[in-house]
Amino acid sequence: MSRPTRLGPSAGLVVLGVFVVAGLALVLAVSGRLSALNEAVSARLVSEQPKSSGSGANEAMGGVAEAGPAEQLAREATREGSSGKLTRPRPDEVACNAEVVGEENGRVVAVYRVDRGRLGELCYGSDNRVVLDAWSALNEFADPMHLEPIRLFAGVESDALAAFAGPLSDPPYQDFLIAVDVYSAAGDAEELRLTMAHELSHVFTQLPGQYYDKLVAVGCDTYYNGFFCFEDGSYIADWVEAFWDEEVLASLPRSGVVDAEGGDTRCLLNPAFLGTYAASHPEEDFAESFSAFVFSVEVAPEVQAKLEFFRDYPELVAYRDRAENSGWTQLRNGFDRCG
Repeated sequence: MSRPTRLGPSAGLVVLGVFVVAGLALVLAVSGRLSALNEAVSARLVSEQPKSSGSGANEAMGGVAEAGPAEQLAREATREGSSGKLTRPRPDEVACNAEVVGEENGRVVAVYRVDRGRLGELCYGSDNRVVLDAWSALNEFADPMHLEPIRLFAGVESDALAAFAGPLSDPPYQDFLIAVDVYSAAGDAEELRLTMAHELSHVFTQLPGQYYDKLVAVGCDTYYNGFFCFEDGSYIADWVEAFWDEEVLASLPRSGVVDAEGGDTRCLLNPAFLGTYAASHPEEDFAESFSAFVFSVEVAPEVQAKLEFFRDYPELVAYRDRAENSGWTQLRNGFDRCG
């Protein structure tokens, strides 16, 4: 899944200064930055767990929130497969090259390994400050448990996409890639954070336990996205039940791809979407709405019910709490207006 860029050509001018740096100085600076970043992330992985709304005083003390049903499904299945313990490759066993990231999405400039939620070594390309900043931004608000499935974090130069995320293997998905467009990331700090929240939602909604092993539409009583059937009680199944009726679902491409043309039409007719991209697919609708929720974006009254949806999940409310505690809240509304 991806997020289209909403930045103009001027974003490219901002990033030029980032790369005009002497080679040795860049390596030393990035190395020190990476070490400090991982120390901070490591502390969070040990002490910080999701917390419920209104428990800001507990945040600094590592307050713990009860996980909702969808989160419990994902966390239990992440640790246990249907026939026992899931095995994951070591970091150095995960292929790291431009082909894995997908050169069709833009020139790949940097790829870092990620191990248990910690950004690791550069395994392809050149050290890139913008990519490190994107990782740092993600860690400001992300649930450490949701970072663990990420195995590669990359930077690309894309004309069309602000970022994209996807699995690195066949189902059951355990290992994921997130890639960010370095021009978009350097151009707008608020947009970067909205984008990171959007892409991470594609990861935690596709973890084992969120969908059936049976990857066919026949017999799916919830929502089949063209690749698999979501479990009853999963984030996406609950979202579709709440906001996407059967007639609209039937109009989506059977292949599961984003319905850009249909999104334009749905956005024109229905003000309850955060833009045409949200209207193009239920999972993009979830991702766009989730990013707006995390950063307390002021939305139209017709959209508010979608943001309120996330309040039923303590682990997702904790995202909003962490964003607020880090000073990134009430971000401007740059979404297209529908209706």
